[in-house]
Amino acid sequence: MKRVFTALAFALILLYPAVVYWGLTRFQPRVLALLLLGLFVLRLVSFSSLRGKELVSFLPTFAAIALVSIGVMWSNHKTWLLFYPVLLNIVLLGSFAWTLWRGPSMIERFARLQEPDLDLEGQRYCYRVTIVWCVFFVFNAATAAWLTLYSTVAVWTLYNGLISYLLIGSLLGGEWLYRKFFLLSDRELQGAGHHVENQSLQVEGQERQVESLNAALTKGKTEHSNSELGSTVV
Repeated sequence: MKRVFTALAFALILLYPAVVYWGLTRFQPRVLALLLLGLFVLRLVSFSSLRGKELVSFLPTFAAIALVSIGVMWSNHKTWLLFYPVLLNIVLLGSFAWTLWRGPSMIERFARLQEPDLDLEGQRYCYRVTIVWCVFFVFNAATAAWLTLYSTVAVWTLYNGLISYLLIGSLLGGEWLYRKFFLLSDRELQGAGHHVENQSLQVEGQERQVESLNAALTKGKTEHSNSELGSTVV
């Protein structure tokens, strides 16, 4: 049952802009506040098993939903409904930025779910990717805020219900392509370079051993010749 509530909450978040656009043409904003309250309840049920730090990490999301719901119920103005994507991006920005200061970074936490023994180079890469996501959340929040204040509900819906998702998908896909075809290739080349370097060092070491052995043999022959010459003189 918890999975059903989680799926419903996720679907409601994705469809929120379209539902708001549809609802504002038929109901007062105060009625649509029930949508947010329903989302709030679904999120609470979905995370009812969380404890301690895990629960605290989701409190900003709960606070954003509650703030928008209270604002709509109090003012009956659509602006509060339209500000939810802005607050959501601010919450995500805060969550990602916090992990840059108090590591590990958010992307590293995701990466360790598949690769627990992440090396130092991988940790640095995840840190940089987390910064990229922070920049995206700033851009997305600013764009959503501008559309909320200065554009129409239709344009707001188009951006928050479609364009922003395409941007997120492009960022995810672009990062995957870079990691798959460029980053891994560079690391393979570096690995091959280290292998060649190690082989060269081994060859140099063997050459030094041969030179040392030849020098020892030459020295031995010289001492033996001097010894025979001394014996002959005597």
